[in-house]
Amino acid sequence: MRKTLIVIWLSLYLLNFLNGCAHLPREGEQKIVKGKPPRWAKKIPEDKKFKYFVGFDCDAISVEKGKNRAYIDALKQLIVSLGVIYEFKESYSSIDEFLHQKIKGIPVYTLVREAEIKEIAWQKKEIIVDIEPRELGGGEILANIFLLGLPSLLGLTSEHAAQIEVKYDVWVLIRYPKEEWYRQRHYYQALTDRLLNCEFCSCFFI
Repeated sequence: MRKTLIVIWLSLYLLNFLNGCAHLPREGEQKIVKGKPPRWAKKIPEDKKFKYFVGFDCDAISVEKGKNRAYIDALKQLIVSLGVIYEFKESYSSIDEFLHQKIKGIPVYTLVREAEIKEIAWQKKEIIVDIEPRELGGGEILANIFLLGLPSLLGLTSEHAAQIEVKYDVWVLIRYPKEEWYRQRHYYQALTDRLLNCEFCSCFFI
């Protein structure tokens, strides 16, 4: 009976040791602590009156900043869908900066003034950005020997302190009236065709 108890005791501590090794923190690991991706991020809604676009921002320092960048991302998709050819900046300091830039002399806000935010979703996550070893004190080592047994006897007398940053992934769903979308798309398609024809004529008569 005594031998059986010893075997069980050693097995439990060995299992605890292996489990502890398997769960050492690693730099770059992340854990979702709140929220989840919305269903409409995977399947964009469809209806007869509106077109929908999903913007996304990753690793934002706050929900508000992530929402602004995700909103801009959705508006970019809308503008591109209209047939507008334009090279956007990588990032913008604010929504106002984005809306007041001009494409072929036309302010962006005139293109997207009918767009409206339908829904916003976000998830909060904790990301390990650094790992620092921490030596245990004498009292902690004795407590570990008593509580953990085998791992402490094998010399695991230090712990790892993880430096954690909180980040947010944010999704924004916008909608745009289909009637206005077709009107704008027709206008920019005609404009593009005229520009191409002008370029062709210029080349032809050179």
